[in-house]
Amino acid sequence: MKGLIVDNYSGVSENELSTYKLINTIIENSLRDNKAISLYFATNFVFFDAFKKLLPNIKKLFDNDLLKSIYILVTSDVKNSLKDFLHSLKNDFIIMDRDDYFLMNLLYKAGVLKVKINYKITNVNSFYFIRYENKLRLWFGTAALSDTAQEDRFELIIPISSRDNKREKSYLNIYKKMWNKSDHIVGSKHIMEILREYANAEVINLNPRSFIASLLITINKEYLVKNISVDLSNMSEFHNMGYYSSIDKLERFGGAILSSTVGYSESFVASMVVKYYFDKNHKTMMLVSPDSRERWSHHLKSSGMQPDQISLLKKSALQSPEFNPENFVGYKLLVIDNAECLFMSDTNENLSKRNLDKLISNNPGLHILLVSSSIINVSMHDLLNVSRCFMRDEFAIKNKEISDKIKQLEEIISNADISNKNIEIIKDVLSAYLVKIDITTGDAPHDMTQHDANKPFITTVKYAYDPEITHKIYERITSSVAALNFEYTKLKSGTLNSNPEVINWYRWRYMRRIDSSLISFIEASKELLGKSEFCLKILSDIDGDLENETLFSNYQIANIKKALTELDDDSKSKVIENIKSDINNLNSLLGSITSIKYLENKDEKITNLLRILNTENKPTIVFSESDDTLRYIKKRLLVYGNFKVEIITGDKFRVDGDDLGVTECKEIDKICGDFNEGKINIILANDSIPEEMRIPKAKVIVNFDLPNDPTILSKRNRKSSTQLNINKVKIYNFQADKRIDKETSLLEELKVDPGVLISYFGIDYIIWCMEEKHIEKIDNSNVSELIILTKDYKDYLSKKNTDEIKKFISTLPAENLVLREFIKFYNLSQETLKLSNVKYKKPFFTSLISDSNYYYVVYKMGETIYTHNNLKFSGVKEDGELNDEELEKITEELKLDKNSGQILGVIRYQS
Repeated sequence: MKGLIVDNYSGVSENELSTYKLINTIIENSLRDNKAISLYFATNFVFFDAFKKLLPNIKKLFDNDLLKSIYILVTSDVKNSLKDFLHSLKNDFIIMDRDDYFLMNLLYKAGVLKVKINYKITNVNSFYFIRYENKLRLWFGTAALSDTAQEDRFELIIPISSRDNKREKSYLNIYKKMWNKSDHIVGSKHIMEILREYANAEVINLNPRSFIASLLITINKEYLVKNISVDLSNMSEFHNMGYYSSIDKLERFGGAILSSTVGYSESFVASMVVKYYFDKNHKTMMLVSPDSRERWSHHLKSSGMQPDQISLLKKSALQSPEFNPENFVGYKLLVIDNAECLFMSDTNENLSKRNLDKLISNNPGLHILLVSSSIINVSMHDLLNVSRCFMRDEFAIKNKEISDKIKQLEEIISNADISNKNIEIIKDVLSAYLVKIDITTGDAPHDMTQHDANKPFITTVKYAYDPEITHKIYERITSSVAALNFEYTKLKSGTLNSNPEVINWYRWRYMRRIDSSLISFIEASKELLGKSEFCLKILSDIDGDLENETLFSNYQIANIKKALTELDDDSKSKVIENIKSDINNLNSLLGSITSIKYLENKDEKITNLLRILNTENKPTIVFSESDDTLRYIKKRLLVYGNFKVEIITGDKFRVDGDDLGVTECKEIDKICGDFNEGKINIILANDSIPEEMRIPKAKVIVNFDLPNDPTILSKRNRKSSTQLNINKVKIYNFQADKRIDKETSLLEELKVDPGVLISYFGIDYIIWCMEEKHIEKIDNSNVSELIILTKDYKDYLSKKNTDEIKKFISTLPAENLVLREFIKFYNLSQETLKLSNVKYKKPFFTSLISDSNYYYVVYKMGETIYTHNNLKFSGVKEDGELNDEELEKITEELKLDKNSGQILGVIRYQS
């Protein structure tokens, strides 16, 4: 055995030998050479699972009269109370079965086996003495005898030798002194009695606290022990479920879509998830927008991390042909901020998506957290793209039920069959991945029903425009927008991609700008015109060194050139023709708008806002989806009167889905602080104010434009409420008069299908159609009716208290809520779990008082762990044992095949 490294078999060297293998080899040599042997062990816990494997050869030694003695001294490497020591000792003993106990008891009665414990001293080292061939051999170190113990730590033992055995005898004298100070009685029981008790048990009876600790480890839910705030109230627990649900979905499905959480912003929750992975020594990469890096850095620091501890990359890096995914390996978690545009349905030809796919494939087992308010943008293909990204390799095998539903989703999309029945499949797929927690969910910890006195007072503000504006803008807007080709968007990914769904999405987003404000629409039109004109310059001077960072990144310019060089002459001519058509169309529309004299003074929407602000004369927050609208409102307010105004912007996309550049904005908390202190009386904001930031000074909320997502609307309307279940504030919702609301006419012109309506208005809209409007059929045959109903839906959102709107919310795992009750009741900590980190070889069991009699069972089939019946909270222990007959009954009820199935843990609830 010379030249061998003896350790806990970590697999770092070809010359390695485990401690168990070393000792077993010496025993085998003793049997072969017919030489007597004595064994002395000074060990910590996790010893007997390896000792159990030595017993067959130890019995051979005993039968051949070659075994003189075995001494086993068990200590601990940390200071323990007797109770903790006994708990760990029991955990070590329970792997022994009746046959093991019979042999050990035989050796004990023959005077060969001697076992003692000492919980009063700590011993961080292990000793292995073997007296063989009249020589005393000694190994000293920390490696456990078990080669399965401490798998995440490298431990080493080394031989101690001297020519005359003097050094070995000195160590043996130390061992004997430790032995003499130790005891064979633990509490009031002899060690062999404890061994018999646990060796004969079919199940291990644990106290409820130890059971819950072991259960958390068994079902891989240790993350639930972490308290992400000092407040442990029911409401705070509900807030924390965004964090717990994200980790739950990541570990089960390999991916999660963090869409909305109550109490904390999505970036805060995601940062806590990153910290969880960091604490487990997992590498994380984050893809973020340029304007959100500071926000992410702030939240990472709040979670106890430094930004340089993870790979924080701009999403635009994926657009570079120079990006090499092979430089990024060994990652366990990938977080993508504002992920919606990366998964749009044209992304198969997108360089960003190709680089992302390579990045994912280079990191097997990667968990992907998408932070997005709406992952379905263009059509149902987006959800399919995300599902394929998540459901890969082992995740597809492990989650066959969801994997099968994704295949059904693929058929639904392929056949354009968005029927009522298929809506349920879409909801199931979304529920698997979506973390969307709202105060009105049925899983809330207590009743959220509001008294009438606490409900907000809601006023719908209708607005229209004079005949000139209506004639020059609104009467021509549908045909103008529908005719746009958005040609440059087909080229900026590096190849010509003419997916009609994507082009329609650009058209629809552009049209929504006019619902925000006339000025926002004008600014968007100028931007589209500038991009089209610049793209035409690239076409006319494809080898020129052109750049315009306000319109395109250098990567996009390079991609446009690349796409153009690959086109044949006919295709290139068609591209030029389409770009010129867009330029003419936009110039004509802008010319018509600019011909209206004193347009801003005729803006009835702004006039209505000024009237509200003057009438209310109270601290007010005005929300809009468009930053251009916010800047326009600020300008008008400063001209009109003595308003003290600040703007909060950031984290928004251009009309064509590109990230905005870095935006100039004062610190959000500074603006909100000044508002609460009365230094300013109006905040103009998009939806980037963090969820956890409350602005109680506000008495009025104005939604200058309405989002289609009721969850976003609900977050806006609660911004002034410190108690999220009380929302006593005055709300004004602006809604365009039907004469100028042209969104419906555009949808009809584009001939969108129900799948596209889901992406534009959300699945909440379709559920509303089915439940409120009793639409029994959802498919292309009645899509006209569905389009017309979008007007009624917007009217419904503008008038209804959002707490009363039934929204599609991903269900919180009920088991997690109950486990959190147990964790708080027993004050479980991460240190507790470390002490309980034992994988039992027998089912573990506890008994609790309940209102009914039944069993909660955790069991394993193959490599997958399942639960049977619902976990209920009870703080009252019931004394009793789970007998063999009950265990057999449970096995039969679960139809477990003993070869492939195994009961892991049982709670017996007794009334």
